[in-house]
Amino acid sequence: MSIKEFYAGCNIFITGGTGFMGKVLIEKLLRSCPGIKNIYVLMRHRKNKCITTRVKDMLTLPLFDRINTEQPGVAEKKIIPVLGDMSEINLGISDDDYDMLVRNVSIVFHVAATVRFDEPLQEAIIKNVRGTREVVKLSGQMKNLIVFLHVSTTYCNCNRVYVDEKVYESPISWQDAISIAENLDPKLSEIFSKKFLGSFPNTYTLSKLLAEQIIKDKSNRSDHNSYMPMVIFRPSIVISSVEEPVAGWIDNINGPIGLMLAAGKGLIQVTLADKNAAPDFMPVDLSIKAMILAAYHRGTHKTPRKAWLQFSYYREHQ
Repeated sequence: MSIKEFYAGCNIFITGGTGFMGKVLIEKLLRSCPGIKNIYVLMRHRKNKCITTRVKDMLTLPLFDRINTEQPGVAEKKIIPVLGDMSEINLGISDDDYDMLVRNVSIVFHVAATVRFDEPLQEAIIKNVRGTREVVKLSGQMKNLIVFLHVSTTYCNCNRVYVDEKVYESPISWQDAISIAENLDPKLSEIFSKKFLGSFPNTYTLSKLLAEQIIKDKSNRSDHNSYMPMVIFRPSIVISSVEEPVAGWIDNINGPIGLMLAAGKGLIQVTLADKNAAPDFMPVDLSIKAMILAAYHRGTHKTPRKAWLQFSYYREHQ
């Protein structure tokens, strides 16, 4: 079965679809897998704009010029916004929309996360850990689920010298972390955070590791009642596209991009760095291709495989 055939006729649910990687994922799926039925995108009303208006605005970006030219009207027809919020129980989705997703969706891409390194502990856990739990809970009820892909990060184990493609134990269970975040006095959060983080440099890396624990639990074949076909995808530092749908596309100045831009403009001429350190960048279009391929491979291989080994297949076959 080809990749196009695998995705043909499928309804897909994407969290984080309005983010940097999410938009590129949507565009690539629609353009390269024309048989896809619908793409449901979890979205919030924002800045006095409803979710329908936000989709229309998104489709005016240069990122979508190619598909709008080659397949006019397809994106508008197949992208269906679903009102919700990652920080809410049940994702803040209405009962009707929740039931609709349970009945129709067969592939889930969980891309949403707060990527701020200085995010307060409570917010990082609520969004990245409890939010993941809620997406998994929804997906576990889907009648026709083929595969669930969770986007993590290479740096969720940055406190280790060597990292294998496996899920490492976290210093605290994800259940306890959620309970702490839900009940911790905000005034104590900053004091508690320093002790809670331990060897982790920030709340982002720790919360992403905790989220991986949820995926690991649900991909355990010994628990037939809760088993789900899962993939953990760990990209490194995702930067602008190298080729498609347009070379050099990016919509933010996060991470190294801000430094590159400032240096290019002459605003920064000197910076402190380790001359022996090699930055690990990954173009967004290659990252998205790997995600689509990893989901395809997991969905078409029913033999027991650990969820976190999927990226090695892409790396060996690119």
